Amino acid sequence: MSRLTTPPQPLNRQSLGNQIAHHLREEIVLGRLAPGTPVSQQWLCEKYGTSRMPVRDALVKLTSEGLIVTTAGGHSVVGRLTAQDILDVFDIEAVVHGRAARRAAARVTGADVKQLQDAHQAMVQAEAAGDLVLVTGLNWRFHKQINVLADSAKLIAVIRSVSLNIPQTYLLELPDWAAKSNREHAGIITALAAHDGVGAEALINAHVREAGSHLAAYLGTKGLFDT
Repeated sequence: MSRLTTPPQPLNRQSLGNQIAHHLREEIVLGRLAPGTPVSQQWLCEKYGTSRMPVRDALVKLTSEGLIVTTAGGHSVVGRLTAQDILDVFDIEAVVHGRAARRAAARVTGADVKQLQDAHQAMVQAEAAGDLVLVTGLNWRFHKQINVLADSAKLIAVIRSVSLNIPQTYLLELPDWAAKSNREHAGIITALAAHDGVGAEALINAHVREAGSHLAAYLGTKGLFDT
C-alpha cells in the first residue's frame, strides 16, 4: 500500500491544517498516494508531528474536495480520481485566469510589461539551465503578476480558491512542458502589451487547458485512472 514518497513540506507559513492539506493534495493529485490508501488521523499526527485538530481540519478540506472519502466502516482513504477530474479543475482555472488576463490587458503599463518580460526571461534562463524547481516558481509568479494586474478582488479570491486544487509542482512532473510554456508566455506578453484583451484571454485559456490535458495524459500513463 502506498505511503508518502516525498518529505512533508515545512509547516511554517500557513496554518498546520492548510499545510497538511496542501501536501496531501499534491501527493494524491500527482499519484504518489494510491487510491484506497488509508489516511488515519493517528498516522497523519505521527507523520507531521502535530495534534489531531489540524489533521482533522486537513481531512475535512480534502473530503469536501473529493480527494479523501469515507469508507462504509468510517475510515478515511484516498479517493479515486478520473482524468475528467483533472481536466475539470484546469478548465475552471482557465476561465478565471483568462478573465483576469482580459482585465489586465486594459490596465497594463509599459512598466508592467517590462516586469512580465523580466519574469519571462528569468524563466527561459532557468529552463535552459535545467532548473525545473526555479522554473516552477517563476511560472506561478508570472501568472500571479497578470492576475494582480486585473485589479479585481473578486477574481483574485476565486483564483486562490480554484488554484488550491492544482499542485504548484506539477511542472516538475512534465519537464518537456517548460519550454512550451515559455513560448506561450511570450505570446501572452505580446497580447497584453498590445492591450488585446480578447487575445490575451484566449491565449491564457488555451495555455491552461492544454497544461491540464498534458497532466491528465501523464497521470494516465502512471496507471492512476481506471481503464
